[in-house]
Amino acid sequence: MSDLRLTFSDVYTQVSSFIGWTAPGTAPTGTNLSNAKNVVHRGYRRFLRPVNIRTGKRHIWSFLEQWEVLNTESGKWLYTLPKDFHTLRCPFKHEVDSGYPSMKSTSFNSLLQKRAGQESTSFPHFYAIRAQKYSEEIGTIYEVGFFETPNANYRLNYSYLIRPQKLDSATDVFVGGDLASEVILEHCLAIAEQEYDDTLGIHTQMAQELTQQLILNDESTIPNSVGPNIDTSVKTVSFERPLPLTETDNIY
Repeated sequence: MSDLRLTFSDVYTQVSSFIGWTAPGTAPTGTNLSNAKNVVHRGYRRFLRPVNIRTGKRHIWSFLEQWEVLNTESGKWLYTLPKDFHTLRCPFKHEVDSGYPSMKSTSFNSLLQKRAGQESTSFPHFYAIRAQKYSEEIGTIYEVGFFETPNANYRLNYSYLIRPQKLDSATDVFVGGDLASEVILEHCLAIAEQEYDDTLGIHTQMAQELTQQLILNDESTIPNSVGPNIDTSVKTVSFERPLPLTETDNIY
């Protein structure tokens, strides 16, 4: 059974119709298809970087946060992070009943210096993240290193902001669900309005209003403090509050 989310083709077809390239409900082809997809991706990027007009600060959508558990291996200190990893949100943390002290974040250079000065194995005290390599298909892959080198299997809990992938197939869906896809549509129509009608019109206004409404809705789903992990296969954990984002953070 299908749901209410808009697909990539739903949106670029409406964009094409709005600009006048195709009749309503008719998907574009050729150059018009390429141009319509470009408009959609520009609108999508704008949606991913909203500013909360009540606070004047950038809003981070809750649906971009992914919770994970990293299981260490004895003798292995370096681990590849998920392909969609963009920015660490909640720091790596031992399970609350483990008795281990909180890990501290450090630079990768400092981590390497610690490793060079002292080869030891234990539960990790420090962690550091660095870019591992760049792939044209995926983008930048990240990895995390630990000191001391784990001497056993430790379950380390953390969360990160995902890096949404560029849509390609006609049936691809946007991040955020049905409500978000409606807002994304308005952002795409706003781009078309500004680019091809050279005006800030009704769709620009609607995109702004719907974005603020969705931010309010999103804020109501975010707890003031991060509680226990509800996955019953994982021991109860307690997380520190999300790492603060600064104006220099390149979030999408």
